[in-house]
Amino acid sequence: MTGKLIYTRFRLAAGLACALAVLVAMLETARALRTGNPLRNDVVLLITDGEEEGLLGAEAFVREHPLVNRGGVVLNREARGVDGPSLMFETTEDNARLVEVFGDAVAHPRGDSSMVAMYRMLPNNTDFTALAKAGFAGLDSAYIEGSSPYHTPSAARTAQAPRPLRGFRRTNGSSVPCARR
Repeated sequence: MTGKLIYTRFRLAAGLACALAVLVAMLETARALRTGNPLRNDVVLLITDGEEEGLLGAEAFVREHPLVNRGGVVLNREARGVDGPSLMFETTEDNARLVEVFGDAVAHPRGDSSMVAMYRMLPNNTDFTALAKAGFAGLDSAYIEGSSPYHTPSAARTAQAPRPLRGFRRTNGSSVPCARR
């Protein structure tokens, strides 16, 4: 699972709502995966920074970390808003088995093939882009409702309330069962 962390010492950062939600989802996923039967595969939680500045953290991981050579499956978590359900909007190529696992493992999977076409019209990428180019298979998901306050001080204030975390509670509904497969 990948996510990004945005912080500042002086005031709430403009990207805090999505970063906090991703961080909480990742920590909750780690906690949930420690219960039950041992996992068949290792799980690595990758927290990056500098996505908006050019995928700096993800590119550094791809360039410098030895785990890249092992490959694997990436479940990337994003936000393009401040609320809503998590929507799977992008996959890597040759994805039939991965999408099948996602559909079988998740209680209420959301996403469709038209979403990637819309996403590719946007002038940005996610950390998933760097990891997919490095050969990882994976799914990229985001919540997109409430896009007007996204990355504004208003969204940062929203991060103090439980509202933006609802979407990533739904995300754990896919992260945990997918990781168990």
